[in-house]
Amino acid sequence: MKAFSFMPPKNNPLQIEIIIEESLKFNQIVTRKIIKKISGISIPVVSVEDLIKTKKKASRPQDLIDLEALINLKGL
Repeated sequence: MKAFSFMPPKNNPLQIEIIIEESLKFNQIVTRKIIKKISGISIPVVSVEDLIKTKKKASRPQDLIDLEALINLKGL
């Protein structure tokens, strides 16, 4: 998986990842997006279900840690 990660200053928990991969089927994912407002700006965010699928597919060490946290969050 190809992704660009944008890391904020150390005391800010916000991290933005832009994933670039044709097989993610953007047209399907975008219909399930969630809009979050951060500092008055509306930002489209991938759904938890789609994020879980993406993390499973990537299977990098950090993705597997994230996947476990997402599954625990969803109570699966």
